Amino acid sequence: GDDEEDGTFGLATLRREHAALRRGAVVFSYPAKGGISRTLALRDPGPHRAPRPGFDYLAETALVDLNDLAGISDHGIHIAAMAGSWTAITSGFGGMVCDATGLAFAPRLPAVLSRIGFGLRWQGRLLRVQITPDEAEYQLVSGPPMRLRHHGTPLALAHDPVTRSIPELEAVDPVEQPFGRAPRARHP
Repeated sequence: GDDEEDGTFGLATLRREHAALRRGAVVFSYPAKGGISRTLALRDPGPHRAPRPGFDYLAETALVDLNDLAGISDHGIHIAAMAGSWTAITSGFGGMVCDATGLAFAPRLPAVLSRIGFGLRWQGRLLRVQITPDEAEYQLVSGPPMRLRHHGTPLALAHDPVTRSIPELEAVDPVEQPFGRAPRARHP
């Protein structure tokens, strides 16, 4: 049934009153399934500069049903969590953005990951992206030649894969979540 009928919400059904801007962070606070009150704060430390906490959030979204983290997996799977995993991989670690200028990537992996890869369809094309800590490879699997950006630098894709190095990361202050709301650390 409709979650809003019973007064609970998920990421796909949040309302404007569930989000607020506080001290430079977007804070989501809402009643979730199982009588759980959820609060999540997001602060943008700059483009893809905080990959370590990102890994913990990816693990949490990927494991919410597999490990029954919320204690309510018997109610079904959490489609929003699956979408969160996809978004963490493509937009988070892949740095994927689609805007008026086209498709762009600014990939960055946390130290605990040695490689990620994903495929996507974009404007009638099939694109594969492989990311390691040092480089990213873009391959046009099918469709007409295209242009995209890698860390702001334009590149053209046709038949052969194109590999670009990932620039060094400048140090930034760590991201802090509200007390009791940080994901469990899932890395060594």
